[in-house]
Amino acid sequence: MERQDFVALLSPEGQALLVKIGPLDAKADVLKLVSSLRSEGHDPALVAAVLTQAKLRRRAAAKFGPFADRMIFTEPGLEQASRLSVAALHANRFRQAGIHQVADLGCGIGAESMAMASLDIDVKAFEIDEVTAAVATYNLAPFENAFVEQADVTTLDLTKFGGLFFDPARRELGGPARERATRKFDPAAYSPTFDFVVEAARKKAADAQAKKLAAANQSLRTLTARANAATALYRKAQAELAVATAAANIAAKHAAETAAAVAEAHKTIGRLAANAYIMGGSLTDVQPLLSANG
Repeated sequence: MERQDFVALLSPEGQALLVKIGPLDAKADVLKLVSSLRSEGHDPALVAAVLTQAKLRRRAAAKFGPFADRMIFTEPGLEQASRLSVAALHANRFRQAGIHQVADLGCGIGAESMAMASLDIDVKAFEIDEVTAAVATYNLAPFENAFVEQADVTTLDLTKFGGLFFDPARRELGGPARERATRKFDPAAYSPTFDFVVEAARKKAADAQAKKLAAANQSLRTLTARANAATALYRKAQAELAVATAAANIAAKHAAETAAAVAEAHKTIGRLAANAYIMGGSLTDVQPLLSANG
């Protein structure tokens, strides 16, 4: 598909014709249909683009079911696209792993991104081919959590994404209108290359382990700080307890000395009272001495 064909399909006239024709039946009289549409005044290039889409939508139903009627396809894009059921399995793996943000690196027409977005995963889809990126943007328009960007994935900083999904292009577009796709069998000829995919996966795994290690170290530092703080409080409490114990011992000693002094005073008072009585004093005379005892 050429850029102008895609632009024509997006026009109100192109959208109306897509709805009018629907998925073109394999037994339809295409020549009669083309003649009818052209007699209605439609541009021949638009008619050709719409009929091509109608045929592709009919074929795409095997992969995308009823969704195909609302999508736009390129010939190689449809050939390489994952079935929606397979894409759903891939998306579910990310969800089960607790990954909520994924970069679809080489998204094609957006099949994998559709499945991930439908599971509430935030998707950043990248595609190097301009027209294919535009097609993916159209197909992912219903999903607010999916964004498409035309870019060479080998130039991106992949560390900022929670998860990476690669499905390298294994066909090369050819022909006057880039309508033919030649299969590539050499992994070094994939886009991106297989070596790049493996290296990106290795770096992502290493980054994940580094983040886990950093988190573990941070947890260790936090626990160590808490342990040190608890130790400091314990030592402070021990010091305070030692001071309190010393004070208590002093108080106990003072109390014992006071009790001994009181006992000795009692004895002294008793002797004085006895002597006063023996010397002929009355109980009235002894009373002040007894009062002195408290």
